[in-house]
Amino acid sequence: MSALNSYITFCRIHGFDIEPTPCTLALYVTFQSTYINPKSVDTYLSGIFNQLKTHFPDVREAHKSALVSHALQGAKRRFGVPTHRKLLLTKANLLHILSLYGPAPTHDNLLFLTQLFTGTDCLMRLAELTWPDQVSLRDYHKVTMRPSIEHFSDAISFWLPGHKADQFFEGNCLFIWKSSTETYCLFDSYLSSHDQLFQARPELWLCADGTIPTRAWFI
Repeated sequence: MSALNSYITFCRIHGFDIEPTPCTLALYVTFQSTYINPKSVDTYLSGIFNQLKTHFPDVREAHKSALVSHALQGAKRRFGVPTHRKLLLTKANLLHILSLYGPAPTHDNLLFLTQLFTGTDCLMRLAELTWPDQVSLRDYHKVTMRPSIEHFSDAISFWLPGHKADQFFEGNCLFIWKSSTETYCLFDSYLSSHDQLFQARPELWLCADGTIPTRAWFI
């Protein structure tokens, strides 16, 4: 493993014994943090521990020692890189995108807009709206179905299928409220287009050619 190789190289360069003592690991952390992100060094330590634990029984104590923990903490403060996040989609951004498609978008454009607004309002991940690009990862148990749609006086709901983090695989019921005017109108318009094109298809999200949108299609 690259983590173990980097540790062995470090020991050879500096003439240290390969046995992972707290002092050696702390020096390794300080040395490596000048070249790579300290968060990666933390991950490297876990890899080194897993590789050496059968040969050096005391590596667990060395890995968890206060000296190594303080070395990591200091390295993250001195060499740490701030987290870069993408800008949030604002309501103004969404309305601007909506204005670009005009009053009568095609089915595919309507699908894109509906998924964009619905995903934003319902805090959905891209994987919950699309099919994986890799065919072997596709699973119909994770596809949202059209029959799960329910209409209420003030909302439209649909069921998001269960996933591995869902302990009872019950899924989640998501609501699109009438108060979210644009999202509600887009969703209702998309349902009409969907039902007109695909009367016998159970999948909720379908492109004009009858395929489930993939992540690559959406992006």
